[in-house]
Amino acid sequence: MAGIDIKQIKTVAEYRRAREAVSPYFTSWLTQRIAKWPESLEFNLLKVATLGTPAEIEKILNQLDGEEGGNHGDV
Repeated sequence: MAGIDIKQIKTVAEYRRAREAVSPYFTSWLTQRIAKWPESLEFNLLKVATLGTPAEIEKILNQLDGEEGGNHGDV
C-alpha cells in the first residue's frame, strides 16, 4: 500500500497532492478489509457508510431503525 511520509511534506499543498496520489490505493485496501467483515446489519451499515452512496446509507438506516424500533431522522 502506498503511504504518505509526513516528514517529506512541508506545505498544505504538498499534503493535498500526497493524499490525492494515495487515495486509489487506500480505497482499494479499505475495500479488501471491508470484504472480511462479518455479515450483520451493523457491519453492513459501516460498509455502506464507508463506501456507499447517500441513498444506500438511508436504506440501511431505515432497516436498522426497523429492527431496533428507532428513528434515525434525516440524513
